[in-house]
Order: sequence, then C-alpha cells, then structure tokens
Amino acid sequence: MRCSKYCLAVLALAIATPAAGQDRVPEQLSLEEAIALALRNNPQHQLLQNDLEVADAGIRRSYGAFLPELSLRASVSSTYRESQTSLGDFGEPLSQPRPIITKTSAGSQSIGLGSITLFDGGSQFRNLSIAKAERQVATTNILSGENTLRANVTRAYYQIVNAERRIELERRLLTFAEERMQLVERQFRIAAAKQTDLLGAQFEVSQRKQSVADAESNARRLRLDLLQVIGIAGEQPFKVVADLPPITDPATLNAATLIARAVATHPRILASTAAENIAERRVSNSKASRLPSLTLVLPSYGWGATERGLFDAWGQMGAANNSFSFGLSANLPLFSKFQTSFAIAQVNAQAEDARHQNRQARLEVENGVRTALIELERSHRSLVLAQEQATVAQQRLELAQEEYRVGATNFTILQQIIQQNDQAQRSVIEARFNLLNARVALEQAIGGPLVPNN
Repeated sequence: MRCSKYCLAVLALAIATPAAGQDRVPEQLSLEEAIALALRNNPQHQLLQNDLEVADAGIRRSYGAFLPELSLRASVSSTYRESQTSLGDFGEPLSQPRPIITKTSAGSQSIGLGSITLFDGGSQFRNLSIAKAERQVATTNILSGENTLRANVTRAYYQIVNAERRIELERRLLTFAEERMQLVERQFRIAAAKQTDLLGAQFEVSQRKQSVADAESNARRLRLDLLQVIGIAGEQPFKVVADLPPITDPATLNAATLIARAVATHPRILASTAAENIAERRVSNSKASRLPSLTLVLPSYGWGATERGLFDAWGQMGAANNSFSFGLSANLPLFSKFQTSFAIAQVNAQAEDARHQNRQARLEVENGVRTALIELERSHRSLVLAQEQATVAQQRLELAQEEYRVGATNFTILQQIIQQNDQAQRSVIEARFNLLNARVALEQAIGGPLVPNN
C-alpha cells in the first residue's frame, strides 16, 4: 500500500511535534533553562520524586499509630432450614410426617475506637523517627539525582558549545585553505608552482569542506543527546546562548575546604548517615520487644436484633440488643524460642553494616574530590601548553606561507606545517572542553557548584 504525499506530511508533522505533556525547548536555550527542563522531564529524576510521596505517607502512618482507630460495622443475615427429624425428650430422633421449617434473621451494628498502646518501650516514637529518617533518605536521593542530572546536562550543553566552536574553527581553516589555493593558482600561472602543488591545494580545500560538514553533523547529534538527557523526545530546533565559563585555575582552590564541604553536605553522605540512624533505631526497637507492653482497649458499642422471620430483622437495625465493652491488656514476653535474640542479632548486624557503609561513603567522597582536583590540575596544565603550542604553530605557518610565496620553500613542507597548525588549533578547543569537564566532575564530587574562595 503506497502512502500519499498527505500521509507523508502528517507523518513528518507527528515526528516534529513534541509528545503531549512534555515541555517545548525555547529557541534561545540557556544552561539554567536546560537544567530546569531536565528536572521537570527527566524520567529517572521523576522516579525519585515518587519515593518522596511514599516517605510522606510513612510519616503520616507513624503519627497515626498514636491515634485510636474508628470503625463502624453492620451486618444482616437470614437462615432458612427444613428438617424431617427432630429430637425427643431423651435425645432420640423422631420422624415427622412433614418437614419442620425454621426461618430466622439477624442484624447487628457496632461502633468502636479500637485500642491505644500505653507503653511499648518507646517503639512508636522510634518508628516515627525512622519514618522521618526515611524521608530524609528520599530527599537526599533526590538531591543526589539532581546533582548528577545537573552535571550531565552541563556536560551535554557545553558539548554543543564546544561543537559550535569547532564549526567556527573548521570554517576558518576552510577560508585559509581557499586563500592558499588562490595563492597556488597565481603561482602556477606564472610557473612558480607545480601542478602537483595546485592539486594538493585543491585536495586540501575538499578536505576542509568535509571537516565543516562533519562538524555540523556532530553538533546536530549533540543537540539530540542534550534533549535525551533533558527527557524530551523528538528533534527541536534551538540555539545555546551560553559560552564556556571562565577558565578555572586550580591554584585558586583550597582542597581542605572542598573536602570539608563535601563530607558535610554531599547527598550521598547525608543519605548514608540517615540510613545508619535508621539501623540504630531498629536495634532499639528490637531490644524493646523484651519489655512488657500495656494496651488500652477503648470503648466499643454494639446493638442488633434476632427475629423468627426470614427477613424480619432487616427492618430492625435499631432494635435494642445492646452491648458495651472496654478493657486494659498487658503482655509480658517470657520465652519466645530465641526468636527475639535472633531478631536482635540481625538488626545489630545491619546497624554495623550501615556504620561501615557510611564510613565507606565518606572515604569515597573524599577520594572523589581529591581525584577530581588532580584531573582539574592536569587539564589546566594541558590547556596552557596547548595554547602555547597553538600560538607557535600559527606563527610558524604564517612564516612558511610567506616563504612559499617568495619561493623559499616547497608546497610539501608547507602542507606539513599546515596540518600541524590545524591539529594545534583543534587541541586548544579540546583542552578547553576537557578543563570544563574536569570542573563539572569536581562540582559533582563536592555535591554542588563551586563558589568563590573555595
């Protein structure tokens, strides 16, 4: 079945149109706008938000343990029975000429407040603190996810900026190549250049055009990568408006201050500390199971009726067969077949694991900051050297071009110098982006953006 032009147009429109419920990307997209879009649309980040709702419900449930339970019950029933036998005065079965039919119905209602625990060794209060700590874990998981998402969006965003710088460089190199080709053509017309020189210059221009096309395709692909990180489907046209941030000099950073900040505020450490707190309270709860408990059974009131008719009780829901009850119960565990000891041993081991995991998290966060600082220093040193090499390569190329113009060198040597200069100029762009990546990695390691005097 062939699709008409109308079908193709509709299909193209469907591909270009964003899915329902997702945000559109503005034509001029800043970094902060990209991060804000990601926080609203990234699926993995939205999963973490759901955990916070569950944690809030857990806190409400823990508060509810201190309140009585209100319940209202109502029931009605009817019974129809036929029997051919009955019992005599001494319990002997008597046969009846006709079956005996029995019809009964009953209705009952009750309202009660359940019970309240008066003493349980403080377990209910610890359960409330556990619920609050679990919410803290959920909150820190969201912060940790936001920290990672911010870093991923920043990398993807500046990759586009880097790609656009690469396009500008390739276009500039193409312009220089076209100018050299014109120079070679003039030299060839006056027999000052060989035909191989002219062909080499033409080949270089063709290479530069291919490099420009590759750089433009790469930038388009990187835009799709950014949209994927943000959580938006389709290909939407937009321009990044931010340039690369100022160069970060590692000499201006204080390693001890950054490590202290990371250990105190990193979401992973906050989550592991909350998990250790939860484990310790569960140990206290398990030990409290050896203590006696005291429960107050709150008043309960019931009423109902029983009638001989099959449906007579259905209309007697308010009839007076009343009952009223309340009570007080106490429980003292004496021997539980070592179940309590086993439970205490389990939670003790879990608490010890949580302490080790918290210590491990602190070690890894500190090591992550130190490693990121080392990489930042290396990237900064590489950028400085790349800039020096690019300056020297550019000056050398200018001299070589002048020497070729006056016939002091040949085109083969000039091409080698051109290639070395191209590589040096590209290396500056890559070194600049690597330094930016190192800065983003450091911010991710300390758990937030760098601030002055860090």
